[in-house]
Amino acid sequence: MIERIMLDKITIFDEPNVKLYVQNAEVYGTCDFVITSINVDPERLHFNFNYLMKRYVINTTYDFNIRLLVPVAHKGIILITTDNVEANIKLDLKTVTKNGKKHIYASKATVNSKVRDFEYQFGNEKKLGQLNEIFGAFLDENKDIIINTVKPAMDRKFSEIYINMFNNITQSNYEEFFPENV
Repeated sequence: MIERIMLDKITIFDEPNVKLYVQNAEVYGTCDFVITSINVDPERLHFNFNYLMKRYVINTTYDFNIRLLVPVAHKGIILITTDNVEANIKLDLKTVTKNGKKHIYASKATVNSKVRDFEYQFGNEKKLGQLNEIFGAFLDENKDIIINTVKPAMDRKFSEIYINMFNNITQSNYEEFFPENV
């Protein structure tokens, strides 16, 4: 199973008076989940899973630049946690015939997650008290925007991972998945 997922740079804000980027994000905790429902449609070669990810943690570097009366900028480490993320994955499959056997593979995955809130903790930067207060207030006031910006990047990454995981695990033929349709 995937223990750690890496995300590249994500632009959250890029406005004249405020810029916020996260980069080199490591996502942990993705193995702790519960599948709440599975629907399989062998006619359409489609899987639909709903699951609950109990907690995942993002350890990332932020680059924050805001112009109040004077420009305030800082790069640092932030640890972000979110609990009880509901997600739905739709997995479309295709078949191909190889050496007279019908094989199955994942051709498309779409993840749609529901992140309601997150908590954050700054790295070992206690000396930046007032700057952390400014940045913290900014994060608190813009949580919905941050979630709506980061979530699609996470969903795309999870979609890629599920396609690769399915195709690496299966590497089998169609009859193993749908024996009643042969």
